[in-house]
Amino acid sequence: MEAEEGTDINIVAKIKGVPFPSLTWVRAPVKKPDDKLPVIYDHHVNKIVGEDSCTLLIQQSRRKDTGLYTITAVNNFGADAKEMRLNVLGRPGPPEGPIKFEAISADQMTISWLPPKDDGGSKITNYVIEKREANRRTWVPVTNEPKECIYTIPKLLEGHEYVFRIMAQNKYGIGEPLDSEPETARNLFTVPGICDKPTVSSITHDSMTVNWEEPEYDGGSPVTGYWLERKETTGKRWTRVNRDPIKPMTLGVSYKVTGLIEGSDYQFRVYAINAAGVGPPSMPSDPTTARDPIAPPGPPFPKVTDWTKSSVDLEWAPPLKDGGSKITGYLVEYKEEGKEEWEKAKDKEIRGTKFVVAGLKEGGFYRFRVRAINAAGIGEPGDVTEVIEIKDRIVAPDLSLDAHVKDRIVVHAGGVIRIIAYVSGKPPPTITWTKDERALPGEANIEETAISSSMVIKNCKRSHQGIYTLLAKNAGGERKKAIIVDVLDVPGPVGIPFLTENLTSDSCKLTWFSPEDDGGSAITNYIIEKRETDHRAWTPVTYTVTRQNATVQGLIEGKAYFFRIAAENMIGMGPFVETTKEILIRDPITVPERPEDLEVKAVTKDSVTLTWNPPKYNGGSDITMYVLESRLIGKEKFLELQKRKCWTGSTQWKD
Repeated sequence: MEAEEGTDINIVAKIKGVPFPSLTWVRAPVKKPDDKLPVIYDHHVNKIVGEDSCTLLIQQSRRKDTGLYTITAVNNFGADAKEMRLNVLGRPGPPEGPIKFEAISADQMTISWLPPKDDGGSKITNYVIEKREANRRTWVPVTNEPKECIYTIPKLLEGHEYVFRIMAQNKYGIGEPLDSEPETARNLFTVPGICDKPTVSSITHDSMTVNWEEPEYDGGSPVTGYWLERKETTGKRWTRVNRDPIKPMTLGVSYKVTGLIEGSDYQFRVYAINAAGVGPPSMPSDPTTARDPIAPPGPPFPKVTDWTKSSVDLEWAPPLKDGGSKITGYLVEYKEEGKEEWEKAKDKEIRGTKFVVAGLKEGGFYRFRVRAINAAGIGEPGDVTEVIEIKDRIVAPDLSLDAHVKDRIVVHAGGVIRIIAYVSGKPPPTITWTKDERALPGEANIEETAISSSMVIKNCKRSHQGIYTLLAKNAGGERKKAIIVDVLDVPGPVGIPFLTENLTSDSCKLTWFSPEDDGGSAITNYIIEKRETDHRAWTPVTYTVTRQNATVQGLIEGKAYFFRIAAENMIGMGPFVETTKEILIRDPITVPERPEDLEVKAVTKDSVTLTWNPPKYNGGSDITMYVLESRLIGKEKFLELQKRKCWTGSTQWKD
């Protein structure tokens, strides 16, 4: 049977026998059933015998009451015995000691213990740990979570002495404690030793991989990480590379450092870290330049650009691959056809990408090649594909105009016409300039250099415009280049006749022809000026005129005027042309109206006398003559009789 610790237990046995037997209780441990001992009766355990029973009463049961109980009945006729297993369940006993200190540091300790011998008849669920400083009596809870017999107690104060106690717990409660010996929170180890000097690998233009081994001495505590620092060799300040400690690795430690500046030299150093802190720095690594791995450069791309009877001009493009290092120069080599050994054209490195190989044998056949050089050495050769015969070269002329010339130029009159042409060819070509397929004007000057020919006309005129042609000619052929030259000037004089016509008492009309020469630019305006005949000063007519006629208004009636006109274009204003005759400003003259009040005053056989009054309007001019007409009755047509100067309104007519 089972019972919880602290309860009263009754073990009842039914008894039969005559005479009534004597009764004895014995108890043995469950695991040692043969070690039976008589039950001792006292205030805790008592035996009660009835008429037909015997009860073993255990008051306030305890864990030690657990065992195998046997009752034996004996009389004259024999004996009998019965067994009963009793298990008293309760709190576990104290853990087995002593408490061991597995690890000690300045802020934590790791302790271990053994499970209790008596688990209280129920599985241990966890352990309760408490602590107190050795000079205090108050226990402070640490944890009730551990299920295993080891635990690290954190947040201790360095230099303080502590006592710990551990209690096992099952479903019936917490058992008795096991106390530790006093122990002080302190480091039992030091910082790590110095790491060996780091090495550098996997170098590029902006990154390197730094490698190192863990220190020989870890200070008594495992290395938990590393700090890595860098500096440029030209500087003094070390800069930490990693934000968090670099974790240890099984076979050495590596870390890729990025963000470096190409061409700069760097050094690195490393610190080991353990629970005691950061160790001293290692020796700096050897200076290393941030650049891509270098190799000899690839082949250049040479070509022959010119030759003579004793030399060859070479030119080449740099290699596509420089091997990761700047090309410092080139090596030019040549060999005569049929020979095996190459000869250097120059003992020293050639800095540029052009070179003239001189001292060659006329009529010989040669091969050429070029090799690039960098910090890694001499690269592969780039060959000129063709075999070159050493002789004078014939090259047809080639012409190219100066960049500002192109195929057409525009110059203002009085300016300078300058046509620059670059000429090449072998042998040097002869050069001829013409204008409109004729000889150049006398004002033209020719200026020549080894590579160019220039035609210059200073203070140019309109007559200098036209098509200028440059002809270059040699044994290889000829080449022409035509350039159109426009010379812009002010317009010429307006065309004559220049006519004036009176319109009203304050205006007149001017008519003219456009200039024969517009100066090379469209006429934009005509400038008109006037002056009275009795004045010398000219006065402008202030409005824009774009046609070949204009009405000038604001004149004074009765005054006589002269006029002059000039054409204007984008360059400026041309010369004036004046009217040859003055013009009098007055109302214009028209025919008079009809005479008034015509009457027959006297009639004879061959004459008639007529009278009339002058017309109401004389047309703007005095009447100078009257014309008489008549018709026979029955006829429709009037016939002129006479024209007569009359200053009165009457006349006599005879047939």
